[in-house]
Amino acid sequence: MITSIDTDQILGARRADRRKSVGSEAHIDTNVDDVVITVDGAVFRFDSVDGFSAAIEGRTSIPTHLFASLSKLDNATLTALAQTLKKEEKVLIDVLERTLTSPGNLGTEINRIPLASFRNDHFWREIIISLSEFHASDSYLQTALVKYLQFLNSYQEIVRLIYALTAKDKATPALDENRDVDAAPYETALFDVLQYSDAGRMVNPYRRLPQGEAVTLHALPGHAINLLLAKYSFELINDNGWVLIDSRNRRHCLANDLNYVGRGRENDIALNSDFHNISRKHVIIHPLDDSSIVLIDLSSHGTFAPPRQVDMQSSH
Repeated sequence: MITSIDTDQILGARRADRRKSVGSEAHIDTNVDDVVITVDGAVFRFDSVDGFSAAIEGRTSIPTHLFASLSKLDNATLTALAQTLKKEEKVLIDVLERTLTSPGNLGTEINRIPLASFRNDHFWREIIISLSEFHASDSYLQTALVKYLQFLNSYQEIVRLIYALTAKDKATPALDENRDVDAAPYETALFDVLQYSDAGRMVNPYRRLPQGEAVTLHALPGHAINLLLAKYSFELINDNGWVLIDSRNRRHCLANDLNYVGRGRENDIALNSDFHNISRKHVIIHPLDDSSIVLIDLSSHGTFAPPRQVDMQSSH
């Protein structure tokens, strides 16, 4: 079973020494100031991050009118849009990753991003600007950033779907699946996502974990948790300590701390370049106890788990 939890509960009290264990004694500050924001001329007041998160949850999907306008685009324009969305997403994922490991700097990081670069569908730009001008706490800013990233992911999913449904009828140059995801200006294999492979049919039996949110997975001792990192199969199992097993049956032992997994050499578990769809920093894995483990997806192509195991109800 998988349940979502507040990311701050795992990373909010993180010390500068990343190798030091985050124990159960870590202090979690739950005192968050009220926030007042203005959106589309209306004023909204929130007295908790929970209330704010619930209020903006519906903005993570794209508006109906946007789907209609995307359906009219040719594949060359869809490809260019997908590249732009990937660039926007990568900037924000990098910000999120830096602030997860160094809490307290999110306001400064967001102020370095041109606010005009945030899309204003569902008035997202106004929400971010209002939070920034109000000097909202990092808890509110992080919640907004995570939900905005989920909106960008929804946007990309629709672009992929429309592209896949029309690709047979519209001649476009083939996209190179094997180009390095992070080395090029844009992350590549833009439409090479398992949900829309096989001639555009939805074939992915897994559900994507929400970007940037800490999700707890529970397993009985000795029982594996099946995962997909991008399109590659992995298993998590507690075998006298948590182990990540990749699709080539290689075992990667996990420390009782935050474990960064990805293709970058700086990761605690550095996967080789054969996993070309896996991001340089793809996912954070943090064992809690013998039967519980936390994942935080930081990737472009996603971390997935079977729907029957997923409870996406947040417990912020």
